[in-house]
Amino acid sequence: SINLPVQYYQFDSWWYYRGSTNGLLLWEPKPDIFPNGMKALQQKMGSKPIGLHNRWFENDTYYYTKLGFPFVAESRVALPLSEGTYSYLMGKAKDWGLVLY
Repeated sequence: SINLPVQYYQFDSWWYYRGSTNGLLLWEPKPDIFPNGMKALQQKMGSKPIGLHNRWFENDTYYYTKLGFPFVAESRVALPLSEGTYSYLMGKAKDWGLVLY
């Protein structure tokens, strides 16, 4: 132990589901990486806050094709047209310890 004063953890884009262009398909923790979920890992790390991000949205992202949030979908990427998409994502991630997006 080196007593490093960690204040928060930032996760890169390896933890969620990505599509054919490596963009965001589903912004959920992959169970093969987090078998007990993101909240369990956050608690194991001393309940430190977490920073998360995502790459671009795939044109067939779950939030467009399954949940019906409005997007402009092009040949490879998509762009959310309302804050509803982000409100949904941040609402779920807040329980995981998210403080920075």
